[in-house]
Amino acid sequence: MKSLYIACMAAIVVLGACNKKESIKPKQGISLPPVTGLTLTKGSGAAIRLNWQMPSAIPAGIVQPLSVQVELKELSGLQTYALGTIMLPNAPTSYEGAVPDAAKSYHITVKLNGQVTDPDPNYAGNIFSLGQTVIY
Repeated sequence: MKSLYIACMAAIVVLGACNKKESIKPKQGISLPPVTGLTLTKGSGAAIRLNWQMPSAIPAGIVQPLSVQVELKELSGLQTYALGTIMLPNAPTSYEGAVPDAAKSYHITVKLNGQVTDPDPNYAGNIFSLGQTVIY
């Protein structure tokens, strides 16, 4: 009886895993293009400089100037740990800072952030672009 129960539960799990539904559906409305040409320059010690280009075609429904989000994650084996996020106003194209420890590896992600001019109450008015990542 117990083995029949286990076999039925295994069949339910296997059949449930074969679901072909799209798990992530794209959101309607305005989207921001990502930054391009992201480069990382290592300075002395733990100093870094990030450079990127802003996209040339920003949708008309976005408030200008855009902000840029820089996110730092530490790589440790197969895991990453979020260390911090900085929001840079006025559409900059570079950032100078430092990583906590020059001997460790990091993912640094840059995203655009903007507000829509005519927000829909069913969707967020604060939107982000896809991120571009470099590895330190």
